Amino acid sequence: MLDFAPQGAWVRSRSGTTLDSLQQIDQLRSLADVENVEPQMLMERRSR
Repeated sequence: MLDFAPQGAWVRSRSGTTLDSLQQIDQLRSLADVENVEPQMLMERRSR
């Protein structure tokens, strides 16, 4: 659960690949009670 959005969720594909995740966006949007789906392109934290 996200503190700033209690009804929000972070999800990822079973394979964990970006391509698979992006290809499933329409399926997420078609779920009942889903109002918004936004892909977030996050990178691992790197030290400088």
